[in-house]
Amino acid sequence: MGKYDTCMREFLQNKERFADFFNGCCFQGEQVIRAEELQDASEMYICSGTALQILAVENQSYIDYSMPVRCMGYDAAEYHRQLKAKKRRWNLMDRRQKGSSITSGAVSAATSHEKLSGILKTDRLQPVYTVCLYSGTDPWDGPRTLSDMMAFHPNDNYLRFLFRDYPLNLFCVNEHSGFDEFHTDLRQLFRAMNCRKDKQKLTELMGDKLYSHLNEDTWDAIAVMTDNAALLQNKEAFRNTYGNQEGFNMCQALQELMQD
Repeated sequence: MGKYDTCMREFLQNKERFADFFNGCCFQGEQVIRAEELQDASEMYICSGTALQILAVENQSYIDYSMPVRCMGYDAAEYHRQLKAKKRRWNLMDRRQKGSSITSGAVSAATSHEKLSGILKTDRLQPVYTVCLYSGTDPWDGPRTLSDMMAFHPNDNYLRFLFRDYPLNLFCVNEHSGFDEFHTDLRQLFRAMNCRKDKQKLTELMGDKLYSHLNEDTWDAIAVMTDNAALLQNKEAFRNTYGNQEGFNMCQALQELMQD
């Protein structure tokens, strides 16, 4: 995993940011996913409610022309993991019944098909929702659906009718501007990332008061994602106090960098 992907992954470990990312890129800022309902589960976030929903972000700093297959593979692997867990539960119940004189109702009532399948007819899997976050500067010219990768025969519409597509949930930072749909410091990070090749946008950024008092991890993330080593090396010179909180003044730092 490269430094950009690692940086974004660590930045999104914060539950408020993670919820904000999904709400911003999938629901136009509507507060559908709530941070207080998120639970970390081995690189997956589970939103607790009447049913579990597995939310995943795949960080991507370069254009991967196999991305739909990759994300489909991640989703399938999670479903396979859930199936294995249910089958292990079934096998455990079956072994306990065989070693006991007490008959388990669930096992004894199972049909032959359920026993062969290893899961019950009523068993259900938890849905997985994966979003690919592309943070690169080049325009995404890769596939956005599985069908974009297929070599369909031009005259074979019958077999193509059988094909089931897989759309890639893709969020490209460089395809957006403003980022008003985000309500955490993801907005400051994404806006700064879109200034990497645009001096005019960078100048506008220096006048935005949101950048006059950044917390340390947001400062560090902006420095890494914009390839600005000077911001990391000299950040202590721009530490300030705003009210009762400490922060870092990136407006001042960018002005001095521009002058240099």
